[in-house]
Amino acid sequence: MALKIFETPPETEGFILECGTFKGGCAANLSLVAKMTNRKLLVYDSFEGLPEIIQTDREGKNYNKGDFLGSLDEVQNNISKYGKIDNVEFVKGWFENTLPNLNNKILLAFLDVDLEASLDVCIKNIWPNLIEKGYVFMDEVVGTDYLALFHSERFWKDNFNRHPPGLIGAGTGLPLGEYYIGPHNERHDHPLQHPNSGAWTRKDFSGFWNYYPE
Repeated sequence: MALKIFETPPETEGFILECGTFKGGCAANLSLVAKMTNRKLLVYDSFEGLPEIIQTDREGKNYNKGDFLGSLDEVQNNISKYGKIDNVEFVKGWFENTLPNLNNKILLAFLDVDLEASLDVCIKNIWPNLIEKGYVFMDEVVGTDYLALFHSERFWKDNFNRHPPGLIGAGTGLPLGEYYIGPHNERHDHPLQHPNSGAWTRKDFSGFWNYYPE
């Protein structure tokens, strides 16, 4: 994420945005990048943990309401200690209530929101605010059903009248040197075998299959 931000010419407008901050670890790192590039970091979170689980949300079985709670005070203290808080703006509330009010140009958005319902709300509201070559980075990279949103022709046609953008790293994650690269690992006896990485797409990308020979 830092590399993509550093590669962007300084005259290009665009905020950095994080949805789902937990204790503020990634936000602290992004705040340092924001400071170095003279950009603002927007941190959206309920600061009450995960919302009520919707029954039709397939990811809901893995979580409970209130999971991943980091209070606003706790997050602000962590960013003050490990990052640069003067370039950070905090937006408290549930995504469906706060993101519809987003009206800033976004260079890069980092989403770590766990639930399908949350991902749906985030993309619907953030995508229109991305600059022409703005980025979306994801945390839940090994859940291929979850990441299917970025390849869903129906979702992108219904909401944006365009082809899906695809997602680089979907199902495997980017090779960041952390561990085995692949889908969900069935081994649980190795301390380094933990599925945690990243994936990304860009507003001008296309992930549309159009070859159907007779």
